[in-house]
Amino acid sequence: MSSDPVSRHLRVIAIIPAYNEENSVRRIVKDTSCFVDEIVVVDDGSEDMTAKEAESAGAKTIRHPSNSGIGSSLRTGYGYCLSKPCDIVVQLDADGQHEPQFVPLMINHMIANNLDIVTGSRFLGQRSMDYALLRRAGIKLFSVVASSYGSARITDVTSGFRAYRSTALRLIVDVADRHWAFDQTLRALKLGLKYGEYPVLMPKRNSGKSQFSARTFFLYPIRMTGVVLKVGLSGSQIDKAKMREKS
Repeated sequence: MSSDPVSRHLRVIAIIPAYNEENSVRRIVKDTSCFVDEIVVVDDGSEDMTAKEAESAGAKTIRHPSNSGIGSSLRTGYGYCLSKPCDIVVQLDADGQHEPQFVPLMINHMIANNLDIVTGSRFLGQRSMDYALLRRAGIKLFSVVASSYGSARITDVTSGFRAYRSTALRLIVDVADRHWAFDQTLRALKLGLKYGEYPVLMPKRNSGKSQFSARTFFLYPIRMTGVVLKVGLSGSQIDKAKMREKS
């Protein structure tokens, strides 16, 4: 764990969901270990040596028997972290797009500003042109929609590079299988959790396969609109979460 005075007394666990990332997961685990107390890699049914590479780098590895998707991997990782004593949970991808050097900066931003959740934004404080126009437009549109749920200005609602206080994560642990980041952000804001962003750099992946395709782009606005409607109608579930927080 970092020796920074802001966060040195906090126990931090990192979740790294991974699927066929044998070429990058070892470096990510090694670099992340400098800033956290424990790392759990959720190997989502990889067909390569992802699990072995993660374990050899020092990570706790949980293996799914088959590929179940990012939502399932995160639920597994959240469950593990919340079963352990920890103050903060950090999640980052195994493909190298989320640079571990930003982990302590995001945590310090959380503590200094008394936030419950901090998302690493690739659009805050800079203009990223490394993404397709339609993708950038979609992220911007639904980031604006998410901003309307609370007082926080959101610029990158789809980012999976996140840090949570464990007390906040318990309220939003049941992430959706699809578009989990947007769904989780809306539910967090509806619960009144304190949400913030921190500017990060996200280089393009050098290996592995992206989840985005022509079909994904076509279905993106339809599915995201469905998330808005689902969260908008989930008042009873939100109330139950608030009751759990008070108890």
